[in-house]
Amino acid sequence: MAQGTHEAKRANNGAGSALDVDEVRAWFSEAHRLFMEAEERLDDGSVLPALSSLAAVPPLHRMLVERCSEMLGSEEGEHADKPAVPCGRYL
Repeated sequence: MAQGTHEAKRANNGAGSALDVDEVRAWFSEAHRLFMEAEERLDDGSVLPALSSLAAVPPLHRMLVERCSEMLGSEEGEHADKPAVPCGRYL
């Protein structure tokens, strides 16, 4: 999603949501850093250090899924008076 779209969405959701989005974005950046680090280590022939970098991914992934789910749940709560539109949640 483009930066401008993120900013518009945050403006519509209020200050608390803007903080949540910024925090989650920072954790996405950390996930990206870990994958890049693992790739660089593997390219250097350092398999064990690459695995070490990857070991940090599952807890980070779990936290990101939880935070994004919470954000989605709060969005759905804000629109409780609107008719439900069926949609699926999947990865």
